[in-house]
Amino acid sequence: SYATGEGVTQNNLRAYVWFSVAAAQGDRQAKLARETAYSQLTAQGLEQAQALATVALNQTLKIAANSLGIAVYQLLNDTLM
Repeated sequence: SYATGEGVTQNNLRAYVWFSVAAAQGDRQAKLARETAYSQLTAQGLEQAQALATVALNQTLKIAANSLGIAVYQLLNDTLM
């Protein structure tokens, strides 16, 4: 975890990014953990983290939309066959 440094080098900026992605998907614990990471960032670090979180969330949404599209296509294809 980037927040604790377990398995990776501790990095509050990266922790903020990934907690933001999880929080945007409704994870309440991630929202609380994001606040802890937030409190450890400088103003410049927070600005960078927020920009990266936006990019990461957009990529996550694109992947989810693509996966949903494939699932719907397969469901329709199976139904029509």
